[in-house]
Amino acid sequence: MREKVLIVSGNPEFNAGLLHSWQATGLVPEYQVVEPGAPCEWPPSCVAVLDGAKLHSRLSAEIPMVIMVTDGEWVPVIADAGRRIVQLRRDTGWAEVAAALALECVLREQALQRGDELEERLSRTERFSGLGRFVAMQQHDMANALTGLMGHAELLMTERDISHEVRNKLGTIHAMSLRIHDFLQALSSLDRELRMAERQATQKKQNQPSVRAALR
Repeated sequence: MREKVLIVSGNPEFNAGLLHSWQATGLVPEYQVVEPGAPCEWPPSCVAVLDGAKLHSRLSAEIPMVIMVTDGEWVPVIADAGRRIVQLRRDTGWAEVAAALALECVLREQALQRGDELEERLSRTERFSGLGRFVAMQQHDMANALTGLMGHAELLMTERDISHEVRNKLGTIHAMSLRIHDFLQALSSLDRELRMAERQATQKKQNQPSVRAALR
């Protein structure tokens, strides 16, 4: 999951400083601590906090923000395309600033995830509404054909010179036609519900712009 803070440090005090700062705000994001020399592949995250100014090659290129906590002068770093790099001096208050920046990245990533899920739900609603329109058209054609079928069956059943067997078969056709009529009525109700859902989805899309666009 990208909604995670990657802490690259072998210093327990560094890690504790970040954790205490998060605890003070009441919001502790999911985080993972890795040592700079760890042999394993580092996990994808939305932000990495580095204890030192070395931009490690094993940092995923998809990490959009890197926070470097340095001991002295600023270190010139060439940022990757699409990645923001922030350098903080290790003086009073560094932990609070680094923790706040990292938490902001996590909350932003979570908002983007929720926005993507909302837009996907709206997209599904639009697809279902298209299905509803198709069902409505087919329901109209089937209803017309069914009306003719039921009418002919009722007329034939009034004839006196038909056999009992034929009359029973006509009764069966009429009864099945009524069942199909009830099914078409249910489809009509579904169409109305899908149309209402489409209107609601359209209103939400108009009232709520793209979350990703808003958070740029």
